[in-house]
Amino acid sequence: MAKHLLAALRSITPDRAPASYVRDTFDSYAENFDLHLVEHLKYRTPEMLAGLIQNKLNLENQALNILDLGCGTGLFGEQIKHLKKRLVGIDLSSKMIAKAEERKIYDELIVGDLLDHMAKATAGQFQLIVATDVFNYVGNLLSVFQQASRLLDAGTWLAFSLEAARDDANDFTLDKTGRYQHGRMYVPRLCELYGFDELSFAQSTLRMDGSMPVIGYLYLLKKSG
Repeated sequence: MAKHLLAALRSITPDRAPASYVRDTFDSYAENFDLHLVEHLKYRTPEMLAGLIQNKLNLENQALNILDLGCGTGLFGEQIKHLKKRLVGIDLSSKMIAKAEERKIYDELIVGDLLDHMAKATAGQFQLIVATDVFNYVGNLLSVFQQASRLLDAGTWLAFSLEAARDDANDFTLDKTGRYQHGRMYVPRLCELYGFDELSFAQSTLRMDGSMPVIGYLYLLKKSG
């Protein structure tokens, strides 16, 4: 934790936060996570991203195999459970996974690293991959996009949120809070590299940080042919 936050204060930007930092942070946060986020920080990302998906896609007669990256306690899973044929969640924090299990909406829950799991997963087994407030702890998204491109067949989807960086920032930067922020043009470049089309984009307040709004981006991408 000290190493990661010191890097942030020194404006050093590693590719991602250490797994131990993320795991320990959310293990300690798990018991009061939902109440703190929703009631105190006015956290809105799950319903906003779910709304983006449902407004853009005609899923009335479809049931999807969904991979929920960094699923946490399952707040986003609750929003999309009616769309699922099979819902798989993965998170580094065993205590967050234990909270997600209590919801009884996931068909499989895995304690582990999202990139490790994606690398082992069979291509074509998911139609929707989602990540809400997960890439706050992953700056360099090249490997995520590479694996998502491998896993998703043409015509299926990747949806996620990012915290917005300043207009003059690089592709990604580590904020003094210890969270990553991403530039608006970073994702379009990754889409070109890995074969995705931007179906929908929105900029919105994701939550509050004290009295300040946290501005973020919501993306819905479609795997191209």
